[in-house]
Amino acid sequence: MLSLINPEKLEKDPTKLLYLYPSMPKIRYAKQVDAYYKAQAIAAAEKVAKANGCLLVPTKCIHYKRKDQSKRVVIYGRSYYIMSRDDMTDLEWEKYKIFCENESDEIAL
Repeated sequence: MLSLINPEKLEKDPTKLLYLYPSMPKIRYAKQVDAYYKAQAIAAAEKVAKANGCLLVPTKCIHYKRKDQSKRVVIYGRSYYIMSRDDMTDLEWEKYKIFCENESDEIAL
């Protein structure tokens, strides 16, 4: 199953780090917590899309003329579209697969 996020990002909850390591730089902690919550939000949106039999597709994978505002979801300033596999063209599907393979580790940054 293709996913926009790496499942390992959801396994490690960084909210306890500041308590365990009080000398940890606060900016580093804030960035880790922010990345974790972004990954959680994207995972929740993927679950909703999957429950409807669709995929959560990033804006980069869709041609600008095919973007439907009624199917748009904005998560942390990035737009995603809920589309079924049948509605996607072959080129969009290929872009989606490449996006999932290459950027799944960096999407929550």
